[in-house]
Amino acid sequence: MKIKIILISLIISIFSINILFAGIQFHINPKFGAETGVIFNKDVKKDALNSSIVFKKDYNFQLGYGFQIGDGSNSLKMISLLFDFGAAPINLTYLINSKYDYKKNGILDNPSTIFLTIIPAYYIGLALNFDFENNFILGLAGGFKFGITKDLSDPILGGYARTTLGYKFFKTEKIALSAMFDIYMEGYSISEREYKVLASIDDYKDYATVAITFGMGFQFGK
Repeated sequence: MKIKIILISLIISIFSINILFAGIQFHINPKFGAETGVIFNKDVKKDALNSSIVFKKDYNFQLGYGFQIGDGSNSLKMISLLFDFGAAPINLTYLINSKYDYKKNGILDNPSTIFLTIIPAYYIGLALNFDFENNFILGLAGGFKFGITKDLSDPILGGYARTTLGYKFFKTEKIALSAMFDIYMEGYSISEREYKVLASIDDYKDYATVAITFGMGFQFGK
């Protein structure tokens, strides 16, 4: 309930500010799709590594300013510089490490089972959106992401990059609705201590994910 009140207050504020600053924009972009991951570790045999396709969700928000381009005769109508932030869990997916005695340690009986750890995570970065005259949108975003676990005092740190293709199927002077398709790349370095807590695996890991999502974009402001 508090989140709804905050969002409603923010939207009302954007409309009020927009009277004085016509280019102010606020975007709400819920996205859902699929993600897969890869662990890079030279000490583990290839057949001990695998990845699984898992569900991805991303609650994305953008706040910034749109700059009109030219006199209206160009195909590119606007470039928007935006703060990009939101919540999107980190999904660690991999085939169980064959070096670790999971049965002895009471974790899993089947050493070929895909192991999934979901970590609450948040991100912040910058985005550039390009609006074209045919209602198509190209978006580029990147920044830092951090995941927080109950067992760790320090967050898991990483980075992300996202490319967005969108189409505005409804728009007025102050509101626009868009259909979106996104491609993500994310990367993390996870220490030996963190992996022992998260997955009881002894080796240092570098982890990367690739994802695609579809979503609906709600834009407030010009």
